[in-house]
Amino acid sequence: TATVDVATGPDAVCLMDLGATHVLIQVYSGDDLVWTSAHCAYEPKDRALLLGPDATDTLSVTWPGVRSVECCPPWVSVALPGADRIIATHDLDGQVMSAEAVVILT
Repeated sequence: TATVDVATGPDAVCLMDLGATHVLIQVYSGDDLVWTSAHCAYEPKDRALLLGPDATDTLSVTWPGVRSVECCPPWVSVALPGADRIIATHDLDGQVMSAEAVVILT
Protein backbone atom coordinates (compact mmCIF):
# COMPACT_ATOMS: atom_id res chain seq x y z
CA THR A 1 0.00 0.00 0.00
CA ALA A 2 1.30 3.42 -0.98
CA THR A 3 0.38 6.06 1.58
CA VAL A 4 0.46 9.73 0.67
CA ASP A 5 0.33 12.05 3.67
CA VAL A 6 -0.44 15.73 3.17
CA ALA A 7 -0.08 18.47 5.76
CA THR A 8 -0.44 22.23 5.89
CA GLY A 9 1.63 24.67 7.92
CA PRO A 10 0.39 26.92 10.72
CA ASP A 11 -0.56 29.77 8.36
CA ALA A 12 -1.65 27.76 5.33
CA VAL A 13 -4.98 26.90 3.82
CA CYS A 14 -4.88 24.46 0.92
CA LEU A 15 -7.45 23.24 -1.57
CA MET A 16 -6.52 19.87 -3.04
CA ASP A 17 -8.09 16.75 -4.47
CA LEU A 18 -6.75 13.36 -3.38
CA GLY A 19 -8.84 11.38 -5.85
CA ALA A 20 -7.52 9.33 -8.78
CA THR A 21 -8.30 12.17 -11.20
CA HIS A 22 -5.60 14.32 -9.59
CA VAL A 23 -3.14 11.92 -7.93
CA LEU A 24 -1.08 9.60 -10.13
CA ILE A 25 0.71 6.69 -8.45
CA GLN A 26 3.57 5.02 -10.35
CA VAL A 27 5.83 2.11 -9.40
CA TYR A 28 9.23 1.85 -11.11
CA SER A 29 11.95 -0.76 -11.07
CA GLY A 30 14.92 1.29 -12.25
CA ASP A 31 13.58 3.07 -15.35
CA ASP A 32 10.97 0.35 -16.00
CA LEU A 33 7.39 1.44 -15.25
CA VAL A 34 5.94 -1.59 -13.45
CA TRP A 35 2.53 -0.27 -12.37
CA THR A 36 0.57 2.95 -12.70
CA SER A 37 -2.80 4.12 -11.45
CA ALA A 38 -3.31 5.54 -14.97
CA HIS A 39 -3.90 1.89 -15.99
CA CYS A 40 -5.64 0.72 -12.82
CA ALA A 41 -7.50 3.67 -11.31
CA TYR A 42 -8.36 3.59 -7.63
CA GLU A 43 -11.45 4.94 -5.90
CA PRO A 44 -12.57 7.59 -5.34
CA LYS A 45 -11.95 9.42 -8.59
CA ASP A 46 -12.54 12.78 -6.91
CA ARG A 47 -11.95 13.65 -3.25
CA ALA A 48 -11.82 17.42 -2.85
CA LEU A 49 -10.40 18.68 0.44
CA LEU A 50 -10.05 22.12 1.97
CA LEU A 51 -7.29 21.80 4.55
CA GLY A 52 -7.03 24.55 7.15
CA PRO A 53 -3.94 25.54 9.14
CA ASP A 54 -2.01 22.60 10.67
CA ALA A 55 -4.32 20.06 9.00
CA THR A 56 -3.39 16.58 7.75
CA ASP A 57 -4.95 13.94 5.52
CA THR A 58 -3.89 10.58 4.10
CA LEU A 59 -4.45 8.78 0.82
CA SER A 60 -3.83 5.01 0.68
CA VAL A 61 -3.56 3.18 -2.64
CA THR A 62 -2.93 -0.57 -2.75
CA TRP A 63 -0.55 -1.84 -5.41
CA PRO A 64 -1.28 -5.56 -5.89
CA GLY A 65 2.37 -6.40 -6.70
CA VAL A 66 1.75 -7.02 -10.40
CA ARG A 67 2.60 -5.26 -13.65
CA SER A 68 -0.12 -3.04 -15.00
CA VAL A 69 -1.30 -2.71 -18.57
CA GLU A 70 -4.07 -0.60 -20.07
CA CYS A 71 -7.51 -1.49 -18.61
CA CYS A 72 -5.89 -3.53 -15.79
CA PRO A 73 -6.84 -7.10 -16.82
CA PRO A 74 -6.52 -9.86 -14.18
CA TRP A 75 -3.97 -11.95 -16.16
CA VAL A 76 -0.91 -9.71 -15.71
CA SER A 77 2.50 -10.95 -14.52
CA VAL A 78 3.74 -10.68 -10.94
CA ALA A 79 6.41 -8.07 -10.21
CA LEU A 80 9.89 -9.48 -9.53
CA PRO A 81 11.65 -9.17 -6.15
CA GLY A 82 13.87 -6.13 -5.66
CA ALA A 83 13.77 -2.45 -4.80
CA ASP A 84 11.07 -0.41 -6.48
CA ARG A 85 10.37 3.33 -6.38
CA ILE A 86 6.85 4.58 -5.78
CA ILE A 87 6.17 8.09 -7.07
CA ALA A 88 3.00 10.03 -6.22
CA THR A 89 2.23 13.14 -8.26
CA HIS A 90 -0.60 15.55 -7.44
CA ASP A 91 -1.76 17.92 -10.18
CA LEU A 92 -4.57 20.40 -9.54
CA ASP A 93 -5.05 23.45 -11.74
CA GLY A 94 -1.47 23.26 -13.01
CA GLN A 95 0.13 23.14 -9.56
CA VAL A 96 2.17 19.95 -9.40
CA MET A 97 3.63 18.31 -6.28
CA SER A 98 5.53 15.03 -6.24
CA ALA A 99 6.93 12.66 -3.62
CA GLU A 100 8.92 9.44 -3.85
CA ALA A 101 9.50 6.40 -1.62
CA VAL A 102 11.23 3.01 -1.97
CA VAL A 103 9.61 -0.38 -1.40
CA ILE A 104 11.50 -3.70 -1.23
CA LEU A 105 9.79 -6.77 -2.71
CA THR A 106 11.00 -10.13 -1.43
